[in-house]
Amino acid sequence: MTRSFPTASVVRGLVVTLGVALAAALAVAESHEVPKVGWDQRQVSAIAARLTDHTYALYDDFQKAPESTLGSGYARAYHELKHKLRRIKVEARHLSAQLESGRGEVETFAAYHHLAEMFADSRDLAQKIFVWKQLKVVAGEVREDLNALAPFYGGRRFEPLEL
Repeated sequence: MTRSFPTASVVRGLVVTLGVALAAALAVAESHEVPKVGWDQRQVSAIAARLTDHTYALYDDFQKAPESTLGSGYARAYHELKHKLRRIKVEARHLSAQLESGRGEVETFAAYHHLAEMFADSRDLAQKIFVWKQLKVVAGEVREDLNALAPFYGGRRFEPLEL
């Protein structure tokens, strides 16, 4: 049995195709970046306080949602999402407390960035499991708060979650 290897032109075509696909994916990802605006401590603190309230409501509503028994894959995603929502709640409270104590953009950037990353991760998990309609509403409020903070930190906007 003889092996045949792709020709150089086939490999080159594949590399070009992958490069174009990667560039398109990055362009889509970058399109959600928002331009940075001047820092407004009072406004950012108010948004962070609202975000804290919404993350508490999201976690509380998630606790009320029925836990399905559809299988171990679902159960694992459910419990991982529960953990992430608890961490989001704690991180939002931490960010709000830092801002209320007078810390500015530089001191609070890491907390904001970590919060946004956890929210993105939780969105991915939520798409794997059935999510109660009320959770989508409250998660939308959290998303709106993070989107309101994004211009102050030079972050990205989150699109509505389609489940």
